[in-house]
Amino acid sequence: MSRPLVVVLGGTRSGKSRFGRDRAIAVSAGGPVVYLATVMPGDPELDERIALHRRDRPSGWTTIEVGLDLAGAIASVQGGATILLDGLTLWVSLLVGDRRPDVMATVDGPVEAVRAAISAHAGPVVVVSDEIGSGLVPLDPLSRAFVDILGIAHQRLVADADEAWLMVAGRAIRLEATAPGATGRHWRRSDRTWRGRPIRPAGAPRSRRRSRRRARSPRVSWRPTRCGSSATPRRAGRVVAGAAGPTRR
Repeated sequence: MSRPLVVVLGGTRSGKSRFGRDRAIAVSAGGPVVYLATVMPGDPELDERIALHRRDRPSGWTTIEVGLDLAGAIASVQGGATILLDGLTLWVSLLVGDRRPDVMATVDGPVEAVRAAISAHAGPVVVVSDEIGSGLVPLDPLSRAFVDILGIAHQRLVADADEAWLMVAGRAIRLEATAPGATGRHWRRSDRTWRGRPIRPAGAPRSRRRSRRRARSPRVSWRPTRCGSSATPRRAGRVVAGAAGPTRR
């Protein structure tokens, strides 16, 4: 297993490529870095984004333009070098093509081959990919298959990863591993707490301070005066002057 394996997920313009670049610089510790580019040039807008990414990364890095054989490209990188794969999403789109594929055959075939190649690499690997599963389920069968393949690939890579990050608006959120069967709630029945605050058991008395405050506060009642023209506030055991003169309860 390559160590460390860092997976960076995020939406469009979330800052994932920049964060992946920074993590690659950190884990390489000054060693060589190989950039695996999955973008296929040819579209003017896409060519502009490619040029922007090239200016954003160090000039001393080696760049390999990856086709469909991503596993072979990973295997061709010398041991000890840091691999920055940016990004997995475009490679999966090339893999899917224009016809709806068999989801599990694709995941257990080419995607699993990439996972094995990453595991066999003797050096750090940083994988950057788009998180696209947070929206509505696509109506098109091809799009649904693409979302399924990419989502399963993310799950398997994150399961292998030493670090997993989710980028939102330029901020990185660390994705911590959860124990099997965990619900994700902050409530622990053992210590009767919710988000770190103690829970008052059912039927238990409230705090003494609150009870004393209630006991000391006088009751105020309202009732009509003798003439019935207005209401007069009354406190128990006290004489209260109203519009029609003092009354006593």
